[in-house]
Amino acid sequence: MESFQDITAELDRMLAAGASAAELAEAVGKLHRLGQSPLAAQRGNCAKLLDVETARKWPEDHAEAFAAFVMNMPCIPLPASYPCGQKELFIAEALGDGGVSKELRIHFWRTLVMEGYKFPCYTGREWKEIPLALYDIPNVRAWICQTKQPGWEDVRCSDPVFFGTDPRNSFTKEPEKKALEAIAKDSPSALLMPLSIEGRELPAKYAQAAMASRAIKTATYLYSNDKKFSRLFTARQLLFYVCANWNDDDTIPFVAMLEKDNPGLVKNTLDAFGHDALWYTLYQRDRFNRATLAARRALDPLDRALIEFGCDPERPNSVGLSYNDLTVSEG
Repeated sequence: MESFQDITAELDRMLAAGASAAELAEAVGKLHRLGQSPLAAQRGNCAKLLDVETARKWPEDHAEAFAAFVMNMPCIPLPASYPCGQKELFIAEALGDGGVSKELRIHFWRTLVMEGYKFPCYTGREWKEIPLALYDIPNVRAWICQTKQPGWEDVRCSDPVFFGTDPRNSFTKEPEKKALEAIAKDSPSALLMPLSIEGRELPAKYAQAAMASRAIKTATYLYSNDKKFSRLFTARQLLFYVCANWNDDDTIPFVAMLEKDNPGLVKNTLDAFGHDALWYTLYQRDRFNRATLAARRALDPLDRALIEFGCDPERPNSVGLSYNDLTVSEG
């Protein structure tokens, strides 16, 4: 078996000689099989792979290897006001290029959105010209919301704490701590009884904490009975939120309740980028900022329910990829 040193030396030679995409793919594929993509991708001359013409000619059977290799390449920064480096712009261009195979574009999208890709966090300075193909990245969605770009009201629902601070961290007073305990136990009566006795309205952070804590019974009761809750969240925002963040079998009754009260909601609700509730199930992340199993799997029970209510799993996004393209069937 060829060693890491042998393969990288051969890759260096091919890059210097302007070898074909098929030849380069063989070397990158070998490194991927060895589990050495992270180390090899750090080499400076590998930036020559960031060429859309190369991507157009890249063999589909090495698509996963190419995406993994590019993911591990170092950042090649551009001006400070431009959050995208050379490789991010390359991926964005490849995603939007119909000449690049769908298989490679699928793996690039998964790399950006599902694999915990390290993209700069917005720090308040101006960002310019972020390509549309990058708008599914969690940190870019955070920027959309923090700067109130078009469609931000829906996009904010793709994050457990609406791309803000976790409201549960501000429950410091004794009554608030008891309220948080009630939310953790998912007990609507324990949460609301003290408020009723004091004649107080539901505080906004209580409602947000219930959503972030996945307190389904509490959220269901508040949706059905509390006017303040209805003012805080529209039905479309609740739909996007629970699909992106709860995303399990227990979410189905909540979605069914929203659909019953708002016939056609699931089928007709699209965000500013043309994404429906089914697409929002792709956004659920674990504590490592990677997609959960539920987000990756095709046709979980919630997804089937959304399709029955009218979501189209073949609906293409702005770069021509669909839910069916991006999820993986088991078995």
